[in-house]
Amino acid sequence: MGNGSWFSWFYLKNIHENKAVPLFGDGSNYMSLIDVEDAAKLMVEYSIKTMDGGVYNIYSPMIKTQKDFALQVSTHFDSEIVDYKKIYPNGLEDAAMEAFTSNIILTSNYQEIIKDFPFNNLPQILVKIKN
Repeated sequence: MGNGSWFSWFYLKNIHENKAVPLFGDGSNYMSLIDVEDAAKLMVEYSIKTMDGGVYNIYSPMIKTQKDFALQVSTHFDSEIVDYKKIYPNGLEDAAMEAFTSNIILTSNYQEIIKDFPFNNLPQILVKIKN
C-alpha cells in the first residue's frame, strides 16, 4: 500500500473522485497488506541474507478479508463502500478480477525475518497515506 501501488490505483483514486471504496465480489476473500516502506525494508533484509535458492515473496502476515479492509478504509476516508460494478461498469480485466477475488497464501524461505519484522498495521498505513 502506498503511492504507485494497486491501492492508489483502485482505492485512493476512487475515494478522491467518487468518495467510494469498491468491493470486489462478496468480500470474503483474504488480502495480505503491506506498506511500501515495509516491502522495501524486507527486500533489504532478504538481500543481506545468503540467498541459496527458493521462494522469496515480499508480503506481510497482516491478513484481512476484503470486506473488513473496505470497512476500515471507508471509515478512515469517510467514504461509502460500493459494488465495484458501479465504478467499473465495463468490469476489470481478468487478471485484476482474479487478484481481487482469489485467496493466494504466500510463504517464504525466510520466515524468521517475517516473524520478527515490525510491520506497520493498517491504521498506521492509512494515516501515512492520508497525510
